Amino acid sequence: MRIASLLLASLVLVAAAADDWADVRYRAGFAEIGKKHEEAETLWRQAVDLAGEDDVRRRVSLAGLGRTLLAAGRAADAVEPLKAAGRLYRADDAAPAFERLRNLVRFGEALRETRDLKTAAVVYREALTLVGEVEGEGTALEADLLLGLGYCGAPFVPNDEAIRSLTRALAIYDGRPRSDPEKVRRCLDVLSRLHQARKEWKAALPCARRYLELTEAHEKPASEAVLLARLGFARTLGECGKPREAERLYRTLVSGPKRGEAWVGIGRVRLAQGRLDEAEMYVRKGLEGDQGWLLATEGSLLADIVEKRGRKAEAEEIRKKVSAMWRQEG
Repeated sequence: MRIASLLLASLVLVAAAADDWADVRYRAGFAEIGKKHEEAETLWRQAVDLAGEDDVRRRVSLAGLGRTLLAAGRAADAVEPLKAAGRLYRADDAAPAFERLRNLVRFGEALRETRDLKTAAVVYREALTLVGEVEGEGTALEADLLLGLGYCGAPFVPNDEAIRSLTRALAIYDGRPRSDPEKVRRCLDVLSRLHQARKEWKAALPCARRYLELTEAHEKPASEAVLLARLGFARTLGECGKPREAERLYRTLVSGPKRGEAWVGIGRVRLAQGRLDEAEMYVRKGLEGDQGWLLATEGSLLADIVEKRGRKAEAEEIRKKVSAMWRQEG
């Protein structure tokens, strides 16, 4: 009789704990929806403790904790709970593929935000193998995974693969009735920069144009994002043989915080037109007084122009100065 009573009491305690877990999980979810990150974190940590040895409840709780921390801008803190949840999902063949996939998406994002791009690329590739197992939402998640993979970049993701991934992600986003403009912008931003780095200017042009249009539609006119988008598009226009359009856009920037880059850009346009004296004048105007990153990145352009004008010794001195700046930075 005593043993039966003890057994019954233990079952009651287990049932109560299970009910407590369900209640805490329910409240944590509502706190998440309300973006009450601190409250949600506390509740998810309680849920982890209440889950005990129940792996299903434990992975749900850990995934919720990691999701909350990531949403709160604490990617470094989110890595471990998302990683632990992933192990539990991977160990259970009966675990819903959609839940596992969503957790991998967030784990990859946390790794990417903490600059562990090598591991992030591995996680994104693993997640992409699961897309076919998820009906309905699989394609939407595929776009996020492809975007994340493309973001990782070289050397962890070869440029060819990154471009394919981002192009596919962009096609998926564009094919949805209500696409996320921020994700589309991120795709276009990285795609245009990858093409620019490879000097594939014609491929970069439509990406840079659309990225600028979306950025101007969603950001303040004088914001850093808009100014950088204009510079990128102007550079691409110039490289695509559209000097007038490029200079017109650069001229909108010469009185603002990006005036140095804008004057250098006009110098590039003049260089492409073979007007070396004007090219040197504008590049010098852009670099005037700058002893920082702009001189380090664009000083070689000035050296090239000076050398083309027959002043080789002066060009060599400029290159030595630029090299010394890079060594100092390194």
